[in-house]
Amino acid sequence: MNSIKQIVKNKEWQELRRSLQGTWKTSSKQNLLRLNKYLGSWTDEKKLRRVHNYLGALRGLKNKDIISMRQKVKRRREFLGFIKKY
Repeated sequence: MNSIKQIVKNKEWQELRRSLQGTWKTSSKQNLLRLNKYLGSWTDEKKLRRVHNYLGALRGLKNKDIISMRQKVKRRREFLGFIKKY
């Protein structure tokens, strides 16, 4: 697997990530819907890794919906065999 720097170096992802900056406190539900739409069928390993990593960086917000989606993404990555289940 590529390093996270290589994974996040994607134009579509960078544009989405930039558009989400500074909006989490007021638009978290809409942002999660946008991330879900970005993930599509939830089968693309790179997209799942990007979103999992990104949501992990938002831990300081203490938002149950963000935490829930991060857990779902992690479980999906485990289910698809992209990460080991511990």
